[in-house]
Amino acid sequence: MRWTKVWLVLACVLVTAPAFNSLCYGKAKEWKDLYDEMVLAFLWHQSADESKALSWQTFNMARDILDEQLRLKPDNGKKPILVTDIDDTLTDSSSYFAGFLGTNDGLNEKRDYIWWDEQPSAPKAGALAFLRYAVNKGVEPFYLTGRTADPKVEQYTHSFLQRLGVPGADPNHIKISNGIKKDQFIRDIVGESNQLLLTVGDKFSDLGVESSNKTDHQLQWLQEHPSQPGITTLLQANPVGGTWDCLSHNVCPHSPDQEYELRQQQRKQMAGDYVPSQDVLTPSPLFSGNQMGQILKWQTESSEHAFISRQVFNRAGLYWKNRKAEKGEAIVIDIDGTLIDLAPFTAMVLLWNTGKKGINLFHHWAKSSPSQRAMPGAREYLELVKSAGGEIFYVTARSTIDEHGKDMRKPLLDSLERAGVPLPADKNHLLMKGDFCIRENCSKAARFENIRMGIVSGAPVNIVQLLGDTLQDIELVGEDLETAANAESTGVLADLGRSRFLLPNPIYIRGWLFRLYQKWYGDNWHEEIDSETLQAGVLKKIQRWNPGVSILE
Repeated sequence: MRWTKVWLVLACVLVTAPAFNSLCYGKAKEWKDLYDEMVLAFLWHQSADESKALSWQTFNMARDILDEQLRLKPDNGKKPILVTDIDDTLTDSSSYFAGFLGTNDGLNEKRDYIWWDEQPSAPKAGALAFLRYAVNKGVEPFYLTGRTADPKVEQYTHSFLQRLGVPGADPNHIKISNGIKKDQFIRDIVGESNQLLLTVGDKFSDLGVESSNKTDHQLQWLQEHPSQPGITTLLQANPVGGTWDCLSHNVCPHSPDQEYELRQQQRKQMAGDYVPSQDVLTPSPLFSGNQMGQILKWQTESSEHAFISRQVFNRAGLYWKNRKAEKGEAIVIDIDGTLIDLAPFTAMVLLWNTGKKGINLFHHWAKSSPSQRAMPGAREYLELVKSAGGEIFYVTARSTIDEHGKDMRKPLLDSLERAGVPLPADKNHLLMKGDFCIRENCSKAARFENIRMGIVSGAPVNIVQLLGDTLQDIELVGEDLETAANAESTGVLADLGRSRFLLPNPIYIRGWLFRLYQKWYGDNWHEEIDSETLQAGVLKKIQRWNPGVSILE
């Protein structure tokens, strides 16, 4: 009987015929089943510490870009300007889409108009302070949105930006593209009298660098212009939706069943040929696997995630360009989700709905999977550091031995080699879990301290840059982010995008999601709280907007 169940699981993953729906899924899929894949995207976007830190980082980078461009600007009499998108760039609009959870509803004009009239003012962290900084520097902001061109919508948008508190939000500086490609609008805004210093958005099309909305064309642009992200263009992280996803914009050209099957096939292709052994096919008690679908899709199929990865590494690389490192200068970089792409492993987790023995599964994958891919821009950044003479310390949470007592250091070195990144200079430049702890403290912060003190390499080290995909990787804690979204970035927040660099990796739920569970339920949540309560808690915490009147009337 047990093997019958295993073969049934295999059939459901490998076969896509609609005839298998009732066998594998119990009933035909509805749109609300697909919306369920967006649950963790909403929660990360609205509540994760890393989401907030990434917003601070983006606007710190934006300040630095303005300063750089103003220094380079010729005295040509042209007015310096910036162009920024509004929704999910300056403000969090995810509650609009979260209102679809549990329903089969989709976008429609009446709902849009009510939202634009009632939209709550929820500024993204660092946005207002950046815009004030720009205005004080003599840079005029233009607000460009893809909303419907209608006098009512123009008034709604003007009123909303005033409630939000953005500077200079008068009708002359608010532009509505109404579906017209933004690159043309941006060219019209610039004209002959303005000089564009910076564009900011949450979608590739917001930047005006590529006229096509097709992801493959945008990825081709990235291949042809790898050094451009983060120089005069910046993207905010938004895994909720975009042109890479038909679901959030109600433009799927097929049925819910077909969309679900398409997503399953994409995950199977991503996971590759690796099939976990039968002993690790155990359901996760901590989350519903399909709720990770949207964040995985964003990280693997969107041009935006690849753009942000390059923008982070390009900004970090500026420190090392055309210079030689001073004695003891070093970087510390995390590996999984920062340097090596973990999406194939996560795709496998979704396919098999595993989690209870997740660390065992990870060890299987780390030793057996032939595909190890460096994050976009990581290889070039590390080569810059190496060429400048900076030391590179790889610090990872991977264990030195697996559950069977087998060495995991060599598989990790093999992974780095397959990813094409510089290998550690020696064994002391690859710190795995358990290496160089301070007594019983094996946290990353403890190991960073041992690097600085010279205990690791034999000489004191000046860590000038930290790079990772969680707060712990860059020596931050959630309390560091408890600052009003409209405040100035000071203290450690001012280091984001300058000496502390964060990569967006919402699929690493053991970081941000488990931290939220701890915040909600206490330190012993994993022992005291059952899976139903955990999953119900996630749904309750998501902020949703619904119109006060029926949009079907």
